Amino acid sequence: MRARLRWTIPTFAIALGVAQNSALAEGVPVTQATDDQKAQATALFQRAQDKEKAGDHEGALADLRGSFDVVASPNTRLLIMRSLVSMGRFAEAYREAAATERLAQEAAQADPKYEETYKSVQAERAELNKKVGFVKVDVAGRGGELVVGGRAVAADEKDSPIPANPGQVEVLLRDSRGVVDTKVVDVKAGAESSVSFAPPVPQKPVETTPAPSTSGSMSPFDMGTGQRITGIVFAGVGVVGMGLFAGFGAASQSTFSDLEDQCPNGRCPASLQEDADQGRSFQTAANVSVAIGAIGLAAGAALIIPTFFAGDDKKTAWTNLQVGAGYLGYKGEF
Repeated sequence: MRARLRWTIPTFAIALGVAQNSALAEGVPVTQATDDQKAQATALFQRAQDKEKAGDHEGALADLRGSFDVVASPNTRLLIMRSLVSMGRFAEAYREAAATERLAQEAAQADPKYEETYKSVQAERAELNKKVGFVKVDVAGRGGELVVGGRAVAADEKDSPIPANPGQVEVLLRDSRGVVDTKVVDVKAGAESSVSFAPPVPQKPVETTPAPSTSGSMSPFDMGTGQRITGIVFAGVGVVGMGLFAGFGAASQSTFSDLEDQCPNGRCPASLQEDADQGRSFQTAANVSVAIGAIGLAAGAALIIPTFFAGDDKKTAWTNLQVGAGYLGYKGEF
């Protein structure tokens, strides 16, 4: 009498080491497996349990995968998923959970006993969503090989969020020439991070309009502040000149009056010659002072007055101070 084989799902989690690419070569569907195939798969499954108990996690994983390669049982694949979770390999476990869910759903249509497996993997996959992170990659239309966290991503996965273990994840895009573009993204559990390989958009330089100067130009002939200061200096010189003229003129007039009283008929004794010379010196100084004062005041006025009428069109206003021997002139346009 041939013994009937029963497949059970252990409730404990098996800690197994796995390769980065966890794709399995599926065996025959469990609903189509022969008794010999089931016996072979069962033997590998039991050996995996023995190796797990002995601490040989890699060997146990290899036998579990070997068992699945003979008979594609949803229960065996569910154990592989649980083992990956127990080792913290959440990204690989998530991919196994998705594959197990599809496999259990198909098997349940032929044998209702796999409905429990289907419900279990759905619940456990929902829990995995809280432990695994996801990376959304924008390849910006560029072809080539995409590698996320050391695993080559299949073409049909590129448009979907890719599961990744939480932490710093390296994302590589290798083109047909072998040129590699690398990005590093911080992946958080239960969250989605984005990476883009699109070239950066060049930013337009910010155009700034210089603020109008509040200090004004300091050129001595700028029709503004500088010219006004220059005019004030000339006017100051003119005022000083006129002051000296008044002083020397008064001194000269006083000396002349004294001599006029002491020199009847316009003739002065030799003793007053020194006073006469001093009077002439005062007169000369007064003449020079009045000339300087007149020039200073005229120049100051010529420079200051136009600055009050220049307005905005400073380029059309001009002044010209003309000084010559015995001549002082001013010419300009406003």
